[in-house]
Amino acid sequence: MKYALSAILALLIFSIAVPAAANDSPVSSKTSLYWEYSEDVLTKTEKVEGEIEWTLRGDYFTFFTRLGNDWPFPGQEKEPEIEKRNVKFDMGSVDMTLGDFPVVLGRGIILNAKEDRPLGYDSMLDGSLFNVDVGRLDSVLFYGYHKTGSPNDFPVGVSTIGDADLLWGGSLGYNFGITDVNLYYLHSYIGTETENNKDAFMGFDVSFKLDDWRFLYEHDFRDTFAGLDDGRAHYAEVSGGWPGLGVTLQYKDYWNMDYSYGSPPRLRRGDTEEAAIHPKDDKGYMATLIYKPEFLGNSYLTGIFAASEDTQRIFPFHEVYVEYQHDPLKDTTFNFGYDYVKGTLQSYNYLTGQYRDWNFGLDQSLGEDSFHLHLRFTEIDGSIGDEEEKELGFDYNIGDDLTLGLFYEASTKEHEPPSLSGDQMPTKSPGEWFAFSMSYDINPSTILDLLWGSKRGGYECSGGVCVQKPPFRGIQLVLRRFI
Repeated sequence: MKYALSAILALLIFSIAVPAAANDSPVSSKTSLYWEYSEDVLTKTEKVEGEIEWTLRGDYFTFFTRLGNDWPFPGQEKEPEIEKRNVKFDMGSVDMTLGDFPVVLGRGIILNAKEDRPLGYDSMLDGSLFNVDVGRLDSVLFYGYHKTGSPNDFPVGVSTIGDADLLWGGSLGYNFGITDVNLYYLHSYIGTETENNKDAFMGFDVSFKLDDWRFLYEHDFRDTFAGLDDGRAHYAEVSGGWPGLGVTLQYKDYWNMDYSYGSPPRLRRGDTEEAAIHPKDDKGYMATLIYKPEFLGNSYLTGIFAASEDTQRIFPFHEVYVEYQHDPLKDTTFNFGYDYVKGTLQSYNYLTGQYRDWNFGLDQSLGEDSFHLHLRFTEIDGSIGDEEEKELGFDYNIGDDLTLGLFYEASTKEHEPPSLSGDQMPTKSPGEWFAFSMSYDINPSTILDLLWGSKRGGYECSGGVCVQKPPFRGIQLVLRRFI
């Protein structure tokens, strides 16, 4: 621990001293500090967490390191450690990264190795990454390991109990003008306590532009080296439109493509439901329309229709969503949306159900101040019971520095998700949650956030990845500073 503290102190002194000692120097540094105090009554956990991120930039390199013990779940604690570090070299047409790096192949169907800190998700690799960009030709080559010593470190995402996972591969792309072609290859070795899984993925995508329209098609293959369970994936997307109307059409067809490091596009608004399931077989489509005629001014209508079929679901999945957004450039603006879903509702633990959601938002400018009001009412008819949810949020912005907020939520659901630090048994739900929040910009480089009250547990999703967060009741104080 003393060596870690010494390293932090050395980094802080160096990051401040470098720019101060030579204003004309091509080398600059940036430091961000994060400190958090939280006390959770439900898990009886009181903890102090912190992080230091330091970035050093030169003409031909960038060095980054992060040291800390921050963790998004209140009932878990971590010892301080070096969480991320890498150095990037800019050599003109070739960039090289040594250390931790993210990498995505295609639309993430084959590979989507990344980090999502709010969700506690990490599938970044540790190794070497090369990016080559020469004229119309671009290429990516990588070789890296992923190692998580305990499944408790990352409750969702990638956990390695046996040998460290090894992934290597790359992509090759060429721009023919209006047409782009990319080829992908990934070799994967995932070790467990009982067996070692090897996979190879190969694929390509073709995209081209025609006037105001863009067309994309991706086709991928999976080789499990077993000769029986090989998989494949199709993904197609068309986007464009006419004056006053924007259109996006998406189609997917995956078979046996369930893979720890992949996050294929999920055809659902908000990535809430399908992203949590990760089925091996998935097939569906989604259409998104944005209607903005001249008589509506800057206002517009959004419509979404999605449907999917899956051999692992009892019923197909359907969704219809409509929203009206009233002139966001005016002092008074509002939005109204309606969402209807029929199918698997995993975040509500219903294998089949119907979901009807109404939401309303209002923004009002009051000179230098402003406020935002949010209302939501949801009805769920599930296979094992019904549920109603109500939500009210109010934020008042005093100038540019201070925001005060109140949030209230109520539900007829009897149980909440279990705490990750408990015995995994669901807890009796209080039915109501209330929280007060404050965000204060002390100065341009320092922000103070406060949360006091209770928050409901449940699924939270981001970019195709979902995690079930436990409920929280207590106080949370966060200080952020940028140097």
